[in-house]
Amino acid sequence: MSEGIEVVEATVDDWARVKDVRLRALADAPEVFARRLEDERERAPSEWRARLENPDAATFLAVADGATVGMAGVFVAADDDTLRNSSRCGLPRSSGEAGREGRSVKPSSIGHAPRDLPVELWVTETSLPARSLYEGLGFSASGEEQPLPSDPRLNVVQMVRSGSG
Repeated sequence: MSEGIEVVEATVDDWARVKDVRLRALADAPEVFARRLEDERERAPSEWRARLENPDAATFLAVADGATVGMAGVFVAADDDTLRNSSRCGLPRSSGEAGREGRSVKPSSIGHAPRDLPVELWVTETSLPARSLYEGLGFSASGEEQPLPSDPRLNVVQMVRSGSG
């Protein structure tokens, strides 16, 4: 029985875990990602490591019973001091739990961030469970939409949450 989900910041040594959960989530629900599974599979190990070494970004892993069941990536936008959610995925059996646990992942978890920052993310307009989850975490639709890069037939909606100090 699961004790719950622990959220931990990934290090460069976790690159294979990050790749694994990302590829599994892309295979399960390609319509919610800006990148394509085929492209992500082709990324070299050095690219996965570089992502985790970026001082302006952080990747968090959701771990349950020793298994990685989800992840979220964030980065600070240099142009407007906003924390942008670059990726988030939960595996099918656990995504709801991982999302609820995501409340504990604060923007200030990134070493150089001195305070909580506004956060923005994009979600596929047809992904009503995800939109509902983010609304429950304090996000609201900004009114901006754009085509999903990996499948322009679908639109993504920007959601934002203000910083808290």
